[in-house]
Amino acid sequence: MTTTGDDWVTPIEVNYTDIGNPIAGTQYDVAHIQLGDNWRMPSAKEFQELIDNCSWERVMENGVKMYRVVGPNGNYIHFRPSSYYWSSELFNTKDQSNAAALFTGVEGDFSFTNMVTEYPSVVPAKREFKEYVRPVKDK
Repeated sequence: MTTTGDDWVTPIEVNYTDIGNPIAGTQYDVAHIQLGDNWRMPSAKEFQELIDNCSWERVMENGVKMYRVVGPNGNYIHFRPSSYYWSSELFNTKDQSNAAALFTGVEGDFSFTNMVTEYPSVVPAKREFKEYVRPVKDK
């Protein structure tokens, strides 16, 4: 599949290879390859569960702004604000160019909230972008 960039950036041409969907636990799963057997990239459903079932608190740890995401059991994880985190699957299986990603929401009071969401959400993200991975460990 070939796509080009948006009008406001320099157009690029990218060829996408079908590597399967989802990629959790495969040779394309960076968490699985780098950390070992029980580690994997999360699914879009798992990201949505964090949004729906956890509280998101803005905190400062060692001088770094971040979100502390607290689960119903009191356990928590941290995410950087205004950041994208890859899931292990495509956003839309008909379009190989976009993977599903967690966007943590805009940090601060920005006037362009019509362009990006102010709150955490699962969104499409171009596969050629370099985004964070927040690995999950299966028990």
